[in-house]
Amino acid sequence: MKVAAALLAVLALGACSGSDKKPAPGTSGKAASAGSGASSSSSTESSSGPNLKLLATEPLPDVFAFDTSGVESLPAGAVPVTLVNGSTVSHEARLIRIRDADFNSFKAAVLAQGGIVAPSLGDVAFASQPVAPGGTTTATVTLTPGTYALVCLLIGPDGKTFAENGMINRLEVTPGAASAAPASSSSSSSSS
Repeated sequence: MKVAAALLAVLALGACSGSDKKPAPGTSGKAASAGSGASSSSSTESSSGPNLKLLATEPLPDVFAFDTSGVESLPAGAVPVTLVNGSTVSHEARLIRIRDADFNSFKAAVLAQGGIVAPSLGDVAFASQPVAPGGTTTATVTLTPGTYALVCLLIGPDGKTFAENGMINRLEVTPGAASAAPASSSSSSSSS
């Protein structure tokens, strides 16, 4: 019995002596694969590649936001975009490629002048259908490298666009395998 206990202790020490580094909480200790990102700015990846999942939220009355689960960049190419409306009013999602790549100026202009200024500063690469509260829509868009604004340009109860009420995020699209493809959108939507 004592020999078995001693043998287990030796085996346990031997297994731990290979490295004094412990994996971070919630990780397996295995290195991230080349295709997966290790920061909050990486895309959400499925078995078929990157995708963008958006949740329309209303954290406070008359304050709206897109929850992107930390996604701030995606590789260029075909990307499924899913919008889930978790708020009390209808929303849309638009990806506007900013011509001069200056997101801060784009945001300032939209906040000052509303959604009417957006077409003069960028090109719509994707626009979802309006989604009712509790609904979901999914469509695939082919994105080219550049700086994009993720906005909801529907008019809210206060007469301003939802972008003016917080639904405006920056998204960087980095060069990828399909970066030479033109921006387009093909809808495969469903509502619930």
